[in-house]
Parts: sequence; C-alpha cells; structure tokens
Amino acid sequence: MYRLKVKNRKGLAILLSAAMALCIVEQPQSAAKIKKPKLSATSVNLQVGKTKKIKVKYATRVTWKVDKKGKKKISLSKKSKKGVTIRGKAVGKAKVSVKLYNKKGVFKKSIKVTVKAKNTVTADVGNNTSSSTTQEPMTNDNTATATPSAKPTATPTATPSAKPTATPTAT
Repeated sequence: MYRLKVKNRKGLAILLSAAMALCIVEQPQSAAKIKKPKLSATSVNLQVGKTKKIKVKYATRVTWKVDKKGKKKISLSKKSKKGVTIRGKAVGKAKVSVKLYNKKGVFKKSIKVTVKAKNTVTADVGNNTSSSTTQEPMTNDNTATATPSAKPTATPTATPSAKPTATPTAT
C-alpha cells in the first residue's frame, strides 16, 4: 500500500512539472500582429532649395535609392529606418525607390518627386513713377459703429442686500 502512494506521488510530480514547462515556453507572435511597413507620402511636390521629410512606420530596416536621372534633380539626406529628407536641386521629376524590411518580408515602394522652380516676385523699383510709395490704412466699410444715445435707456436702482439675522457671539 505504501508503494502505491509513492508511485502516485512521483507520477503526479512528473505531470505537474511537464505542465509548468509547457506554460513557460513562449508562444510565437502571430502574423496578424505584425503590420506592413508604411510611408508617410508616395508623391512629393517641392521647390528648388526646399526640403520635405518622409517618415516610415513598422520597418526594421530601410534602403533608399534615387533613379539615375533623378540624382541631378534631388538629393537625399538624413537617411535612416525612421525616414529621409528630400531636397530639391533642379526643376524636374525624380523617383525614389524604397525597400522596407520587417518580419513579414521585404516590401518595395516608390516615391514620385516633382521639383518646381522657386516662386520669385519681381518688383519694378525705379521704373514705375506713377505709383505712390505711402500706403493708406485699410478701412472696412461694412463695420457697424456704435453711436452713443443722448438719453440712457434705464436708470440704475439700488437694491438692498440681505442683512444677517443672527449676531455672532464669542465663546
């Protein structure tokens, strides 16, 4: 009888240790929790000399590459797995190829960049003799102006305040 109890205890101990070992083993992450990498923009409009930052989400590694013709039009700086800064160098179009890596695999994306000329304002300083150099303040004719009336509409009256009914006593 004593031997049966010892065997049952050993069997129970083995069973419990196996159950604990199975609980400790880490379950692999499901593929649904890992998201596809994303770019903040897939097309960019720039002016010559201006910059634009493109951000990346959900990528563990990123490679950036500009097409052959685009190297004369734009430049890439501050390249990292979190993003890149694009600067317009000359007027034209360029294409940036991006490879985004994460646990799901490799994703290829492209960014279309259009670089336009600077917006310049030309002013004829000495040629225009008929223009006035002083500026008049702008007036808005649609604003309502308040004019005081000769007589007040209501006369103020004094209202008595409530008097305390009990007098304070010192104890």
